[in-house]
Amino acid sequence: MVNVKIKLTLHTTLQRKYRFGLAGQGEVDVPAGSTLAVLFNQLHMDLDMEQILLVVNGRTSDLSHQLLEGDHVHVIPAISGG
Repeated sequence: MVNVKIKLTLHTTLQRKYRFGLAGQGEVDVPAGSTLAVLFNQLHMDLDMEQILLVVNGRTSDLSHQLLEGDHVHVIPAISGG
């Protein structure tokens, strides 16, 4: 099976929750043709998608986005304050 390598960056609270890579960044190999949903399943990440912004290569995305070699995925949680 052929894999593709993507860069994953977890932001703010997700860095502490999932302890992924150095400062929430790292590279991940996923099977070619994988979607963001497959990536999160592979990493055992249980995300509340109503509270998460997904950005791939600078563009807002969703779980059905098919990953390509070299993609940079940002997972950004909603933050509230006041």
